[in-house]
Amino acid sequence: MISQVVDELVILHDLAAELGVHRNSPRRVARRINIEPQRIRTGAAARGQQVLAVTKLEAELIRAQLQGELRNSSASTEVSNSGWGHFYVIHLEPEMDPNRFKVGFAVDVDERLRAHRTSAPLAQLKGSWPCRVRWEKTAIDAVTQECEQLGVEVFRARSLQQVVDACEVFFSMMPSHLDSGSSA
Repeated sequence: MISQVVDELVILHDLAAELGVHRNSPRRVARRINIEPQRIRTGAAARGQQVLAVTKLEAELIRAQLQGELRNSSASTEVSNSGWGHFYVIHLEPEMDPNRFKVGFAVDVDERLRAHRTSAPLAQLKGSWPCRVRWEKTAIDAVTQECEQLGVEVFRARSLQQVVDACEVFFSMMPSHLDSGSSA
C-alpha cells in the first residue's frame, strides 16, 4: 500500500531535474500557489532519506507554472527576425559549486541572467557571444564535451575557464553577425 502511494507522488528534486531548474524552484512555486509538499521517505536505494513530494496533479500545476515563468521571463524564445542573439555562459553558484554553469541562447542576455537569478541569486555572466539560434545545440555540444551534464543546459566542468575559452575558440570560427548577407 505504501509503495502504491509513493508511485502516485512526484519528488520535487526529480521535477527540478526534469525542468532543468534549481532544486529549490519547484518547492518555492508550490508554496506560492498554495501547495504544501508532503515529506516522504525514499526507498532503500536512497537510504530512506526524507524528501518533499507532491501528487501528480500538483506536479502538473507546478510544472506549468515554472514553464510559464521561464517562457515569460526569458527572451530566448523570441528570436529576432534575423535569427541572431547571444550564446551565454552563466556561473550559477560561484561560492557553493564553483564549476556548475548554464549555457544557452538568448536575444537579451541581461534579461536571461535576471531570470536565472530568481533561482540562483548569486549567478554571474561569464561571457556571451553573437550567435544564431540554430547554432545553439552545436555550440553546447562543442563547449561541454569534457563536462558532466546535470540538467537541461546545466553542466559541471573541471574548469569553468576552459569552457569560456572553448566558447572563444568556437565563436571565433563562426561567421560574424556583422557580415552582410551571411546565411550561415
